[in-house]
Amino acid sequence: MRRFRFPLDDVLKVRRVEERQAERRLRQAQERLRQREDALAQLITQQQEAMKGLRQLLADNASCEDILLTVRRLEALERQRTAAEAEVRLAQQEVDEQLRAYQECRRRRELLEDLRQKAWRQWLAEFLREEQSNADDRALRDFAVKSAEG
Repeated sequence: MRRFRFPLDDVLKVRRVEERQAERRLRQAQERLRQREDALAQLITQQQEAMKGLRQLLADNASCEDILLTVRRLEALERQRTAAEAEVRLAQQEVDEQLRAYQECRRRRELLEDLRQKAWRQWLAEFLREEQSNADDRALRDFAVKSAEG
């Protein structure tokens, strides 16, 4: 019995490896994005808390030095927030790029798998035709032998 052999099986294996690697890179990029978003959220929370502190200082008629320290803290947090927002944008761009790369790898693998499936169906149809032809030949021989005997 003939065995099915897809001539591009080695290429298909490579495509599967490439897809897994692209998926891993996408997950890593998503994790980096999540970390940067978390850091930005923390900065926003710190900014809000510093703003509340400034309002409290103003309400309590605090010293100029305390107010000035809080304002400087708010300015520093704003610079950090601007930098963190830029990092989030860059991380999002990386995720978008990795997603496109993954989708391309998946598309290439799926295309080869579709070709493999089509080749397998053609092989199977040919195999079944041969088997049917062999069975018909055996049946005719058996019939001819029985007819000759009796």
